[in-house]
Amino acid sequence: MKKILIKILPIALLAVLFSGCVNSPVSGTLYTNINHSGPGDAGIVDNNVNSTKVGVSKCVGILNAIAFGDCSVNEAKADGQITKVASVEHESMSILFFYDSYITIVHGE
Repeated sequence: MKKILIKILPIALLAVLFSGCVNSPVSGTLYTNINHSGPGDAGIVDNNVNSTKVGVSKCVGILNAIAFGDCSVNEAKADGQITKVASVEHESMSILFFYDSYITIVHGE
């Protein structure tokens, strides 16, 4: 049993280290850099609202061990002083297991 654990443990560790945690429509094992509006047409909120302001919020993960930030739509709205949302976009980026980021961009009035 000990020999089996010694063989399986390094494989399990590599699987955890090389699994990216960035939320993206597609992802690469080595590198990901994607801009998207979210699932389906979720990025289009209201075509009758002007896009005069932009707000951004961001979350970051390091070494698949720690993650921090607030990448919510509400945080992006507060950043851009937006009360009416026209559209929402997302950018996700990952470099191996070293660095992940998820950015929410809100356009509106």
